[in-house]
Amino acid sequence: MRYKTVGSQTFDGLLQNYESALEVAGLGYSTRLSNPGHAGKIIREHEDKGFAWLDKEVIAEYLQDIDRRFYEGELNKRYYQKLMRYIRRFLSFCESGDIATSNPTKGSRYVLILISL
Repeated sequence: MRYKTVGSQTFDGLLQNYESALEVAGLGYSTRLSNPGHAGKIIREHEDKGFAWLDKEVIAEYLQDIDRRFYEGELNKRYYQKLMRYIRRFLSFCESGDIATSNPTKGSRYVLILISL
C-alpha cells in the first residue's frame, strides 16, 4: 500500500514542502530542524530498498525497529515519544498535505461547557 504523497512529487520535493509546512504551522526553530531530519531517515529507508514512494510495510519495519530499540533500552521514554510524534506528524502530512498541531497560543481544540449548579 502507498501513502498519498501530496501530488506525485519526488522525495526531495516532499521534504521541501514538509519543511515549508512546518514553518507555516508556526513550529519552533528546533522542531523545524528535527522533524525533517527524522522524515529524511524514513525516506532513506525507502530509497535504500528501491522505493520511489512511501510504502506502509517499510514504515512498519522502521517503527518496529524504533520500538525494539526502546524496549531494549537504547532509547529513553522521552526521546521515544518525541520520535514517534515526529513520525506521526510526517505521515499525517504525507496523507493530508497539512500539518496538524495543537498550538496553545491559538486556544484549545475542545469546547468548554460551563454548567452552573
